[in-house]
Amino acid sequence: MVFNNLSIRLKLVIGFLAASMIPFLFVSIFAVVYFQSDKETDIINKLKSDLGVQTKFVKSKIEDALGTAEGLGFQNNTTKDAAEKFFRNPPREEDDIERIMVADEYAAYFNQYLKGDIVRIVLVMNAMDKDDQVIGEVVYSVRKMMKGGKAEVVEDSLALKDKLNNSLYLRKKDGNALSQAYYAGRSRKQALLNEFSTFDNQYAFFITAPIMQPEGFALNIPNIDRSVEPKPAEDSSDAIIGVVLIQIVPASLQATIGDYHGLGETYLVGENAKAEKVLHSVVAELRNKNGTIVKPGDPVPDDVVKTLSQSGLTLGENRLTIHTNLEFPGVKWYLLADINTDRVFAPVKQLRNLFLVIGLLGFAIILVVVIFLANSFANPLKKLAHDLKQIKNTGDFTRRSEIRGRDEMGQTIAAVNELMESLQAAFSNINRVMEAVARGDLSQRITGAYQGSIEELKGAINQSLDILCLTMKKVLRSANRSIAVQMS
Repeated sequence: MVFNNLSIRLKLVIGFLAASMIPFLFVSIFAVVYFQSDKETDIINKLKSDLGVQTKFVKSKIEDALGTAEGLGFQNNTTKDAAEKFFRNPPREEDDIERIMVADEYAAYFNQYLKGDIVRIVLVMNAMDKDDQVIGEVVYSVRKMMKGGKAEVVEDSLALKDKLNNSLYLRKKDGNALSQAYYAGRSRKQALLNEFSTFDNQYAFFITAPIMQPEGFALNIPNIDRSVEPKPAEDSSDAIIGVVLIQIVPASLQATIGDYHGLGETYLVGENAKAEKVLHSVVAELRNKNGTIVKPGDPVPDDVVKTLSQSGLTLGENRLTIHTNLEFPGVKWYLLADINTDRVFAPVKQLRNLFLVIGLLGFAIILVVVIFLANSFANPLKKLAHDLKQIKNTGDFTRRSEIRGRDEMGQTIAAVNELMESLQAAFSNINRVMEAVARGDLSQRITGAYQGSIEELKGAINQSLDILCLTMKKVLRSANRSIAVQMS
């Protein structure tokens, strides 16, 4: 294996780094993931909570406006009186002074509803066009304007003509917001919201409520051509004879949303006449991907539309979005809470960066410590290997390795030194005996206690000397006898 071919120093470095960095990396990754998950859960819960409160406030404001519309419509006595006055004595011409008389008579009553978010009230009664088609005729209109920082009520029944193609009649083909609201309100016997649209240079929406035919009132619907006799209407208390229109600007809903500005940004989204998702109200700037600011009435960005087609929470590339449907008759509205994940997850990124810095710093420190420890193991072994190689090359058993500690490495070097001492003593003994043999002294023997092969060598040499000594004695006796025989 490749690992087996590595130096002991490199093995120790790899081993120490693995043993120290792997747990650190595991803990770091776990901490970042846990923190991000915990942060994401907190943000989701906060978004849901904020959206719930904002939804409650918006619904409450719209329900109040619906209640106002219902209070002015249906069987409201004052509205019925105004309707009876109109139908019993309709103006002879469109700009007839009697129309203003109606306004003067009922102005105080209708004006009291111009409070809060309501900016205009329009009273529209049914009339007949020349083709005997029912159209709407504006009987009374009043609006609230800001002058010098103060709200001022202005009657604008006649001024409304300039905004309705110089006519106070409302026809389906007109296509303006007031006409659309009138026909929508006449179609159902309940207060309705109408989608936002532009009217009087304002992006606004109308709430409509039908005016029901007073019981026992014989209704004759006037023709716009006053020379034509009024046409009797259906004698029914269920018949709708007109519509009350209440105009509200989105700024009021925006203010409501802004009063409880939560963690993210909140948008009110609806549909235009083409069924396109458009922005109705926004607390902060909403931008398209190209950086263009989306204003009320503009189509919302595609990624926002995509989130509305999904249920619950949506996590996009850099945004977290949650929405709720506002269930009101006549409209498809959504209240959408959106948050930039780059901003809210900045603490997570900071934590990740902190762990990265700590990891790099820790790696550097650990690397220094590991190299120090590896050297403390490898250097004595390297020195020991060098000493043993020198002994092998020189045969000098007097060399000793330096002992620098009492740890296992020191004990190993001490054991090698003891081995060298044992070998030195054995070879010194052998040299002593061999030198004596060389001098002819066969009486010397190897002494000392040895183990293993050295003990066997000791025994073999001593035995050889014993045999050699005995042989020499025999040779000497034979020689002595031979000399004795020759002399005799």
